Amino acid sequence: MNAEDSSRLSLLHTDILGPAMQRWATWITEGGVESEWDDYTAELDGLGLTEAVEIHQRYYDEYLAAQG
Repeated sequence: MNAEDSSRLSLLHTDILGPAMQRWATWITEGGVESEWDDYTAELDGLGLTEAVEIHQRYYDEYLAAQG
């Protein structure tokens, strides 16, 4: 992984993991996942989840191509 992608993923993961862990803890203790799921996924998309997945996917695809 190049330095630019690594740095970008580090920032994205920091932005994504805080709210994700907070919401997870709330759902474990108070419930509500069913009613909050759509808002939660929209929030994560807004924080860059789709971009993070695309970066990971690109490197995974390169790995698979190298394996033959």
